[in-house]
Amino acid sequence: MKKISLSLAFLVISSTYVFASSPISNGEKIYKSNQCASCHGVNAEKHALNSSKIIKNMSLDSLIDELKEHREQKSTEVLAKAMDIQVKGFTDEQIEDVSKYIKTLK
Repeated sequence: MKKISLSLAFLVISSTYVFASSPISNGEKIYKSNQCASCHGVNAEKHALNSSKIIKNMSLDSLIDELKEHREQKSTEVLAKAMDIQVKGFTDEQIEDVSKYIKTLK
């Protein structure tokens, strides 16, 4: 009976590990489902609204900081307000995941 319990516990832990999404795959889902590419480009290569930085060229820390500032609606530029609305409900984990995904884009 003890062997069966241990086997089941191992199976549950293993399947959770296998099926858990990575931060990068979560970030990809966020980038695509929020239509980030419509302004920033499929590979994050565009100046959004002809005014933003090219986000794939930013450091990971800068991306995270900028997204958190947008979430807190600290933008002072009128065109940046669109991003404030876009990321308003993002968690820290979502911001980190989408930032990590952006850094994988070539």
